[in-house]
Amino acid sequence: MAQTPQRGRGASKGKMWRAGKRIAAALCVAVLAAAGWARWRRAGGWGAGSGAGLDALVGDEPAARQLSAGGGGTCGSDFPIKGIQYVPHVVGEPYPHPQSNPDNAYSQGFKLMYERDLPLIRQLGVDTVRLRPWGGHSAGDRSSFKSALRKNGLCNVIPTFQMAKHYTQMVLDDTDQPDTGTSSALHKDFIRFAADVERFKQNSDPYGQSDSLNVLAWSVDLSVDLEDLIPLMTSCAAVPSASSETGRAFNRYVTLLTALVTWVQGGDSGSNAPSLQNAALLLPLDLSRIPMTRDYEKGIQTFIGCVPKWAPQIFEGTGKGAARWLLSFALPRDSATPYPFRKLLSTIAYQLRKNKQRAVIMASSQSLAPDPGNPNTLVDISNGSYPPTQQYSLQDARADYQYVDTHTKTLDGFILDEWQDDWDRGIRGPFFLALSSVHDMREECIAGGRFSHDIKRCIRRVGSGWVYPEFFGMAKISSVFWTHCSKPKFHQGLFSFVGDGSNVAAWKYPLQCRRILPSWTWECIAAGLAVLVIGLQLFESCAKVCTEGDVSDDEPEDEMPAEDDPQYVGYVRIDPKEPRLRGGHVLEMASKRMRSDAEVGWWLHSHMTTQMATLEKQLFAEANAQRAARDRRRHL
Repeated sequence: MAQTPQRGRGASKGKMWRAGKRIAAALCVAVLAAAGWARWRRAGGWGAGSGAGLDALVGDEPAARQLSAGGGGTCGSDFPIKGIQYVPHVVGEPYPHPQSNPDNAYSQGFKLMYERDLPLIRQLGVDTVRLRPWGGHSAGDRSSFKSALRKNGLCNVIPTFQMAKHYTQMVLDDTDQPDTGTSSALHKDFIRFAADVERFKQNSDPYGQSDSLNVLAWSVDLSVDLEDLIPLMTSCAAVPSASSETGRAFNRYVTLLTALVTWVQGGDSGSNAPSLQNAALLLPLDLSRIPMTRDYEKGIQTFIGCVPKWAPQIFEGTGKGAARWLLSFALPRDSATPYPFRKLLSTIAYQLRKNKQRAVIMASSQSLAPDPGNPNTLVDISNGSYPPTQQYSLQDARADYQYVDTHTKTLDGFILDEWQDDWDRGIRGPFFLALSSVHDMREECIAGGRFSHDIKRCIRRVGSGWVYPEFFGMAKISSVFWTHCSKPKFHQGLFSFVGDGSNVAAWKYPLQCRRILPSWTWECIAAGLAVLVIGLQLFESCAKVCTEGDVSDDEPEDEMPAEDDPQYVGYVRIDPKEPRLRGGHVLEMASKRMRSDAEVGWWLHSHMTTQMATLEKQLFAEANAQRAARDRRRHL
């Protein structure tokens, strides 16, 4: 019999060589992963190096992004403001419901996105950014956003408190008075909000450079419902009755807002929110919800004149800290008659001057023109066939604003709503409405979706035209693989807060795409798990090398026995139960691989028992099949 060579020292050396290569490969992977992770952290994360177009637009040197560049504002500037509502929207982001906790869109995770957007916002001459409510449990995570704002000359901010959440809780509890105790959710959330605002005002730059911001004003995310409220008003002699659902909603709104203002103004014990004492309260009022009729124009005048009498504490402040209206307009498209923006604004402004009040204007206009270069949907561009109507509408609205302010001296700023398109905004305005049911406050667009840019399914009538809130952005957004992309819609020579818009650089670059960064906690967890797995693999390989000299994952190869190895024999006697099958049958098996006769016999017995059990099952199944066939023939 031919003999197969046994494994010896040569085979062991081969295994040792393979083990060494495996250990070296694991160490290389660990070193490269650590180096890549460190470089990724220093560069700011994924996508940090993909802004060639952005750098070409705003300049390569840091000095090009300072306060005086691009027409940006000056820190500490007062009213009037040139503002924009900024949220780093992403495709698929659900619009927050009034009772839900807001996402912290200004956290470290969105750093690559707002570092992309803020230099572009500065190109429009913006000096103030209105922020939507943020998550309240990670205030320290917004330091990079604060530094980015200051770096780009956008150091006037208007933070927003999530009042809608606590209003909806009053509706759900069917109560007309909020819980204002020191242990209540309302008090805790507002104090936390004020503390976050204070952090915005404080310097936190580790290198000693000032990165503090000027909190020019603060606001809330809730407006009264003028469309149903105006018909209830006859004069300022009586507050709208709480006997109706609309009147009850208004009284809830005033009571809740008064509680916030009381905490800011303070009393004998001092203010609960000193960081807001010198900041003006911008009181939201959505004017895009009312019909453009003479009766409603008179109703707006009456309402603006009556509220200071119904809620005098809200308007008690003077000077810079005095409360101002935040009037929101949506400019319709394809109107049968021109939208009377200047006329309506003049009517309101003269009433404000009569009441010695002031207001900030928020305006929005949609963009709806086919863009073959957009991989998702429609935007407004000048492509030879479709003029940039959004830019023309905003340019005209800005001119109307300046005309009215020149003649009335009552307007304190112009805010754009908003910077980026929101794919899940539906028919909603910039504020929630204080209605009598939470379901109505949500204003869900049933036909729309988070991952679709809805055109005809989520529209709202304003005057004799329509508005498309999901297209209000000054920049379009889209999703490419796992990145979120943006591209400005503005044009050189059109809308700008500075001059005739000639300061706005022409945007000729492709979509600017960025990823959302994971939090530092999850980075550490992922890195720790990777190190643990690599360490365990190295330990296992080293242990096998030191103990067995073998790190192969395969089963060891069987060695052929030598000719002089002893041979062991095992026997099994077969005694069938059937007498006619008996005959002293014996099975014999010989092997040189076993260690004794008993082991050979055990293996033989186990194999024979298994085979007999299988054979018995086959015979039993065959017998049953034959019996079934006979029964079948018998009954046919």
